[in-house]
Amino acid sequence: MKRISVQVPVRGIIFDLGDVLFTWSPNTSTAISAGIFRKILSSPTWLEYECGRLKQDACYEQIAQEFSIEASQVVEAFAQARESLQPEDTVVTFLKHLRKSALVNVYAMSNVAREDFAALSQKMDWSLFDQVFTSGAVGMRKPDPDFFSYVLEEIKLAPEQVIFIDDKQENVLAADRLGIRGILFDNSTVHTLQTLLGDPVARGYEYLYRNAKQFDSITDGGVVVQDSFSELLILEATQDQ
Repeated sequence: MKRISVQVPVRGIIFDLGDVLFTWSPNTSTAISAGIFRKILSSPTWLEYECGRLKQDACYEQIAQEFSIEASQVVEAFAQARESLQPEDTVVTFLKHLRKSALVNVYAMSNVAREDFAALSQKMDWSLFDQVFTSGAVGMRKPDPDFFSYVLEEIKLAPEQVIFIDDKQENVLAADRLGIRGILFDNSTVHTLQTLLGDPVARGYEYLYRNAKQFDSITDGGVVVQDSFSELLILEATQDQ
């Protein structure tokens, strides 16, 4: 887990969408394997599509030609991939907590075409975000530093006030180079954010209350010693019997 030193108060968190806020599967019932599907997603044609410089039909036709695949198979594979998209419950729950607590502003920043983002409209409560930035709308994609600069200008925050969450190392590094605090997404990311944003004193009190009257000492030999002195110190700190 990446350690981050927070010296400037965090005022905004930017989340990626695919493989962070949403899970999905490249495995389809078509002739397109998961490996080929991922190659399509990194092809120059697809990158042009994500930036809004190709319409979806034209993109699919070019992909079919470039990868020697039937166009109907391309259409069906992407339809199945979109259908497999599901919100990541742990991250969504954390987003709801952020909105309720009003600790920071929350943003999304994603490499996604206009047509594909429209397909996500029914899968997420987008009111959880203060603003959403997509490559299809902006005409730039991560890891282009100009895309990050554009977002910072729009949200009116300095780089050091922002945390950026993404599943791709190249995007996190691009954010880091601009002074944004980047975190490579993994299973510990939500806990990392909770630690960065939480009040350590409040967490300490919560721990004391949750473990009330369970702070006995244990010797090296495993003997439990009733420790009244510890209880007195806790009582003095909490003023709560």
